[in-house]
Formats: sequence, structure tokens, C-alpha cells
Amino acid sequence: MVAGNRGTHLERLVEQASRRFSAAENGRQEVTRPMEDLVLLRRGSPSSLEASLYQPVLCLILRGAKQVSLGEQAISFGPGECLLVSHDLPVRSRITKAPYLALVFEVNVATLRKLYDEVAPSALDSERARAAETQRADAGLLDALGRYLALADHPADARCSAPSS
Repeated sequence: MVAGNRGTHLERLVEQASRRFSAAENGRQEVTRPMEDLVLLRRGSPSSLEASLYQPVLCLILRGAKQVSLGEQAISFGPGECLLVSHDLPVRSRITKAPYLALVFEVNVATLRKLYDEVAPSALDSERARAAETQRADAGLLDALGRYLALADHPADARCSAPSS
């Protein structure tokens, strides 16, 4: 069981991520990559709709809000909510509320496939399966992402914790 509540973990993550940017926001999107598979995004103002190709990621909104459109389906999510994208996916997205701060964890597809093979077929709900899904991040996920982001300050520890390829 994870100590602390969901709000405390989210506040800690906001603080950790914010420290990785300069104090002044420029209104445009800023990107920093504290680790190879971890990206932090910050934007001081809402954005226009932009087309892009999302790769497999877990995107956790720390501040602000975002809307992602997949064909006719629009998904909106805000602080403490995450978007999981399971494979390359063409989308249109925009920041709808700023200031915006997000943590993007790049998902290793080979690891996902291995996990999928290990999960019993009866545990999978093929009718609910989607290429992109949002959900509220629980305290355990927020804690794990916070500990992973903290590893960026300790490169030797990060290398020891990285998955072997």
C-alpha cells in the first residue's frame, strides 16, 4: 500500500516537474527530457488544434487540461488524469487550459506485448479495448512516477533501474 493520499502525490509531482524548467514561462510549449524515456511538457497558454502521431505513451496531466481527438471521438482530461496510448495513433490535440504541465512516459511496446502474452485471455475485455484510454491516476501510479522522475537526479541509480534490452 502506498503512503499518502492522491492529492499529496500529485502536488509532489507538480513540484518535481516544475523544478526542471526555468522560472519564466514563455507562452509556447517547452520540453525537457530528464531521462531517455521521460518527457516533461509545459505551456503557459492554450494551444490551437494540432495534428500529430502519438507513439505508445502514458501522459499524465499535472496542471491544466488537454483534449485529444481520435477520428470523431474527443477525449478531455485534466490534472491527475492520464492518457494511455497503446500503439502509434494519428490524433488532433490541443491544450484547453493553461498553465499546462504534463509528464509523458514512453511505453516500451515489447514489454507491453510480453505482458499481454502473460495475461490470461479471459482477463481481457476485447469489447472495451481501445487504442487510447483515459483514467484517473491513483496514488500508487502517482507515487511510482514521482519516484521514477526523482531518479533523473541520480543517473547511476537510473541506469541500474532501467529495463535491460
